[in-house]
Amino acid sequence: MCGAGSAGAGAIMFVHNTLVEKYGITAEESAKLFYILDKDGLIGSKRANMEELRVNWPEIDMFAKDAALEGMQLEEVVQEVKPTILIGNVLK
Repeated sequence: MCGAGSAGAGAIMFVHNTLVEKYGITAEESAKLFYILDKDGLIGSKRANMEELRVNWPEIDMFAKDAALEGMQLEEVVQEVKPTILIGNVLK
């Protein structure tokens, strides 16, 4: 799980690309392993501000989850997914 800002995007893309290039899984399989959240919760495929997010992170669509999960808060996602790693980035 990781944030959707530019720092989070960089971290996710680094790990994602490593999984694809070094470990040979497909980009689609790798993307399914990530749950991206921002201040509005889990990013789903029908996110209202998806165009805005694409400006800084063109690949974000492949990480978006089903629209029904849109907006799930961190605690809900953790309970549902039981992630191994949480990556958080904060900018003030």
